[in-house]
Amino acid sequence: MKFKYLLVPALFGLALGSCHKDDDSSEYSDTDPRIRSVYIEGVNVPFIVNDCEHVIYNYDSLTYGTDVSHMMIFFSDYDVKDNGLTYFVDEGDGWKYYTNRNADSVYLDLSNLKVATISLDQKNTTHYRFDIRVHKYDINSFDWAKLSTLSFKGEVDSYKVVEISGKYYYFYTNKSGDSYALSSADGKKWASKKLAKNSYDWASLTVFNDKAVAFVDGKIATIDVANAYAVSLNDNEAGLKALLFSLGDKCWALGADGLYAAENGTDFQKSIDMPAGFPTDDITTLVTLTGARTRIGYIYGSADGEASIWALDKGGNLIKTASSSITGLPVLSKTAMVHVDNEIGLVGGVNTSNKYVNTFYSSSDAGITWSENWHKELPSSIGRTANLGAFVTEEGKLLFVSGETAKGISSAVWTGTLKGSSK
Repeated sequence: MKFKYLLVPALFGLALGSCHKDDDSSEYSDTDPRIRSVYIEGVNVPFIVNDCEHVIYNYDSLTYGTDVSHMMIFFSDYDVKDNGLTYFVDEGDGWKYYTNRNADSVYLDLSNLKVATISLDQKNTTHYRFDIRVHKYDINSFDWAKLSTLSFKGEVDSYKVVEISGKYYYFYTNKSGDSYALSSADGKKWASKKLAKNSYDWASLTVFNDKAVAFVDGKIATIDVANAYAVSLNDNEAGLKALLFSLGDKCWALGADGLYAAENGTDFQKSIDMPAGFPTDDITTLVTLTGARTRIGYIYGSADGEASIWALDKGGNLIKTASSSITGLPVLSKTAMVHVDNEIGLVGGVNTSNKYVNTFYSSSDAGITWSENWHKELPSSIGRTANLGAFVTEEGKLLFVSGETAKGISSAVWTGTLKGSSK
């Protein structure tokens, strides 16, 4: 609630016209009317209090589209004692007393805000104007362009896209049962190669030691893309349920009772007992850098209707970072994971209502907290899409390959450039 007060005469006295020489002093003065710092609820950027020009501004601009007309703002004095400074605010319709207390839940329009303060001894005043800066265009979104169109032999029945040694591979089986691999170094030109006849489970496809691996009739098929796509089959002696990724010097997979690891890609041994709530359905993975050198493998999926995400390091240390029951993590199938713009993202997929989505969920704290990121949602040109091949080609650039929609399998390849990155 806002309370209107008669302003004390001192409020309209001359504002302090020069910078204080004791800006770095922590000693409190009853005569000091200056604001020390500013906090805006929900805004995680620093604000500068300029006592020379009497302006308060944010050094880093707020995200494009931020609504600054309805925000809670709080001020800190220099070494507050007793009741501290007296505050008044003007949103363009006259001065009003401001309690500066969280409990009063006052929302202000910061676009044209002025602030006046009175020192503890009620003898000195100063005025500030707010210069809140918001990006004029959406630097957190992508500019999208169609890069190429895939050419299939027959109607695609199942597929998956992976990256191996810097090249992109689109493995698919058509409705006649024939399997092929499309390959490209840049996403523009694609070569086609027919594969040995097998019942490939492309949903299980991943990469171990620079080779494509997938389940085939209960066995593990290894496809050597550098050796004319030669296929070797090995028995699934460990009873693996999902093939995850290579991390460090080991290949990782999911068994019925835990996580298994192998140094050669076939001789899997149990490494970690199955944690409670570990995902067993709709699994998607990502291996990415965290920090300058450390690589982490992320595992997303669901179990008993609850989604969760887990982080694994090369030493075999596993930790649950988030779950849909207590964070903003969505429950999705056929979603893709990427690491772009210093965030981990979940792109597209199918929701619990069995509807295709164009959403982009992101986490900027290594998979702990999640929220829907409307800046990066899939544009209408790409549409509501699941099972995308999603890759980072260079900093700030994405490559999307194909995708499954309500109308069928897409043949389009898209490239996206982050607007805030250098092109």
